Amino acid sequence: MTGQWQEQVSLNPYNTFGIDVKARYFSQARNDLHVRQALSQAQRLALPVLVIGGGSNLLLTRDIDALVLHMASQGRRVLSDDGEHVVVEAEAGEPWHPFVQWTLAQGFCGLENLSLIPGTVGAAPMQNVGAYGVEIKPGRWLILRVRFALSRTLHAHLDYGPVRQRLAEQGVTEPTAQAISDAICSIRREKLPDPAELGNAGSFFKNPVVSAECVARIRAQYPGVVAYPQADGQVKLAAGWLIEQAGWKGYREGDAGVHRLQSLVLVNYGQASGAQMHALARRIQADILERFGVELEMEPNLY
Repeated sequence: MTGQWQEQVSLNPYNTFGIDVKARYFSQARNDLHVRQALSQAQRLALPVLVIGGGSNLLLTRDIDALVLHMASQGRRVLSDDGEHVVVEAEAGEPWHPFVQWTLAQGFCGLENLSLIPGTVGAAPMQNVGAYGVEIKPGRWLILRVRFALSRTLHAHLDYGPVRQRLAEQGVTEPTAQAISDAICSIRREKLPDPAELGNAGSFFKNPVVSAECVARIRAQYPGVVAYPQADGQVKLAAGWLIEQAGWKGYREGDAGVHRLQSLVLVNYGQASGAQMHALARRIQADILERFGVELEMEPNLY
């Protein structure tokens, strides 16, 4: 092995669930050369590679018999600025939220609705990051850095979720990008636990999209079902509502549980294993399918 590789490294610090599994090999990529060297050597040794950023979209259920490549490159810069339109670039290992706050501090608009999302810049497109009406999503690639086309003029997205209501509560009548970011941070802090304090990966299940007939059937028994009609005639259901109605909110078994304030968030209270978290998720999926006839899909990648 090269000096950049370590063996049998705990991944506890590298995933927001705080799951303590080991990587057979581990390397931190701080620049493009490190990435190429690691991939080349892994190929020569016929080793699979798992690329991670902030570890905020992972559920690790076993030791990883592979090279775990942690993207740790840092740096952010303005590539072009014509006074109105701006292109900025950030390295894959840059923490996402501080990067968003940096763009706002420069007077650049466009990322304010994606404030306080955990993870890194490079992982954001891979995870199809989205929140409050804005999202980012490319295909599956190993990302070295990301460029964003931003603007000095705010095009506010205020009609998704309780953002407009929160701004009104704060007395903001003409919101700036920073004010929108602050409102979203406030909402997210109320709804989602801080991974640094309580292990979690944010929303654990995706909101399922089902037929109108399915929703009508559920509504006959549960008139308060939370549902959002889609352009194609299907309907998106609130997974959190389904889970809460099924009585899982606040459930705990050992150190694996469902958050007491947000039923969409599974939490590790300390020493839960990835297998225990996965077992809990599977039980919730089975219960929702039996009760509502709806299949829930896990959001985090399972390993």
